[in-house]
Amino acid sequence: MTVLEGEGRVPILYGIQALPTPPYRSVYLSRPDLDGRYAPVIIVHGTDGVTPSAKSACRRLARYGYPAVAGEIGDYEAAVAALEHDWEDWTSDRLAVVGIGDGIPHAQALARHGAVLILIGGVGAVDLEALGSPPGPILGLLAGESEAVKNLHKAAGRGQWVRYRDVGPGFHDENSEDFQVASAKDAYERVIGFLDRHLAEDTSIDRWLQPAASVRSGEA
Repeated sequence: MTVLEGEGRVPILYGIQALPTPPYRSVYLSRPDLDGRYAPVIIVHGTDGVTPSAKSACRRLARYGYPAVAGEIGDYEAAVAALEHDWEDWTSDRLAVVGIGDGIPHAQALARHGAVLILIGGVGAVDLEALGSPPGPILGLLAGESEAVKNLHKAAGRGQWVRYRDVGPGFHDENSEDFQVASAKDAYERVIGFLDRHLAEDTSIDRWLQPAASVRSGEA
């Protein structure tokens, strides 16, 4: 692991970390280089291997106090188990799952027990039928037609949904031809704000399982 200083709130450690449980493969892990327990984030990016953008997302989140793990699709259940049982000395019992691009459906399946769910990419990647299943808070930051985003909002019945106009599904990825600096910056600011609201110290699993008091949507 390597110490990195930079933007954000805290110094971080980052690098390749072996999973302590089967299948014993390695994941990319970034976490605050401070004592304490922090709410972890699973980054589900949907491709083989760990992409540069997934690594960047892990480091960015860790700088704001959220340990982040990225790996291959088959490693995520093991990563969740490690966060719950092997790395609990620096993780709290709250969890967020971030689905990026083609990883969105896998993130939807992984989000359970009231985990915070964040979806970033194109509307076409979202599994419409699965939207009502996870009981926790949802943030959708999506490129696509306005009506399609409204349909996702309706299917979920809750959450904050933001449509990015005139951009492609890779607007958030600096390695994509769709990359848009302003939209990507706005998306990450919204992600940090959403995590701060829903993973604060006074937010418990029991609270996540309650019906949302209001449903909000918007456009950016």
